Amino acid sequence: MSYREEIARVYGQEGWIGFTRGYTAMLCRDSPGFGVYFCLFEAFKQAAGTPLLEQRLQEEGKHASTELIVKKFLVAGTAGCITWTFCYPMDTVKSKMQTSTDRLRLRDVVRQVAKEQGLSKLYRGIHVQLMRAFPSTATSLLIYETVSESLARQ
Repeated sequence: MSYREEIARVYGQEGWIGFTRGYTAMLCRDSPGFGVYFCLFEAFKQAAGTPLLEQRLQEEGKHASTELIVKKFLVAGTAGCITWTFCYPMDTVKSKMQTSTDRLRLRDVVRQVAKEQGLSKLYRGIHVQLMRAFPSTATSLLIYETVSESLARQ
């Protein structure tokens, strides 16, 4: 099925409200998730000594070094994996809500999974997510930091 066909199907069956399926679970996942993500990233940067390294590089008239890039990549990837471990159950709930043929409520999905499969099933498939999370979160935060620092210098 093409995107156009799927959009027409969803709109035809549910109207505009059909495009909000799983939205509450996504908010419950992302709101605390991004807070955890950025707090961990900043804390890990401090622990890895990147502010001191950045200060030393600035005194030398440099903007970056391989050591700084590697440290930021590693702490960003680690922060991303920890965040996904924290948020993954709500991501599972969101996916169940989005793929159901019925319009499900958040608490009903959680109860259903807990009753039928146990809460540990909310972590089913997390290993695949973590394999993807490290490089993707590390790369995105490294790019964000690099662009932000570049714009701040101008």
